[in-house]
Amino acid sequence: MVTSPARQERIRQVGIRAYRLGARGMFLYPPPRVLLTSLPKAGSHLLILLLRRFPQMMFSGVHLTLNDFTTPGIGSEIVGDGLQTDWQAVHRVLRTIRNGQFLTAHFPARGPLFPLLDRLGFRTILMLRDPRDVVVSHAYYVTRSERHHLHNRYNALPTIEDRLMASIAGFPSDQHGRGLISIGKRLGGYMPWLQAPETYVCRFEDLVGPNGGGSDEAQRNEIFSIGRHVNRPLDEPTAQRLAGRIWSPRSSTFRGGRAGDWTNHFSQAHKAAFKELAGQYLIELGYESGLDW
Repeated sequence: MVTSPARQERIRQVGIRAYRLGARGMFLYPPPRVLLTSLPKAGSHLLILLLRRFPQMMFSGVHLTLNDFTTPGIGSEIVGDGLQTDWQAVHRVLRTIRNGQFLTAHFPARGPLFPLLDRLGFRTILMLRDPRDVVVSHAYYVTRSERHHLHNRYNALPTIEDRLMASIAGFPSDQHGRGLISIGKRLGGYMPWLQAPETYVCRFEDLVGPNGGGSDEAQRNEIFSIGRHVNRPLDEPTAQRLAGRIWSPRSSTFRGGRAGDWTNHFSQAHKAAFKELAGQYLIELGYESGLDW
């Protein structure tokens, strides 16, 4: 018997609600609470797999975007200028997270968020990835994910090259649905996290390990650093064991998982558009030293 997509989604939502209810009953773990935030398609699945396996830590079952707390149906994937965020509602959700639990979010840095996190005892991890790899992953993910709100708009574009350009340059809302702001504006919203208190910056390229084009040493060092940040220091055998279990093609968001894959997809037009819209951010993030790539 084939289950319809609508029924599959209902079953998924029931499972999520049941998991969240169970997580709220957990009071046994030591602090801190942990917020994992990232730009969509920055490789946060690696951190999720890792944190799930840390001692005395579990996923809260909560995943958020700031659009969850703004006027419904307005804006793009990342909350744009001029939209009002209900910070009291954000606080109500954040305080349901127990010590030793983490939530995942696509939260750009907003001033009112920082005192909320501080008051509730959160430690934050910002997941970074080469933004060129982010837009490639985004274009492919939206194309294949029927649940994504931009799925139909992407599949109306004739080629993957056009979809990749859409993920770089963005497009406005119209009668067919919500739009998407450019990669430059999306990145700009996350840059203040780099100086935010109690925030650790984790790079996909360090955490992915040799299976994804990284190195064993960088991966182990990243795991040790994350453990210290969330007050779960690890010994060498534990870190090594975790390293072997966080690169998983079974993830629903997994496509290739390799650093530098953008070089296989960018045309000269893609490069030119990216340099214009977000080239300076590549330099500030340390992915390039100039615009001659």
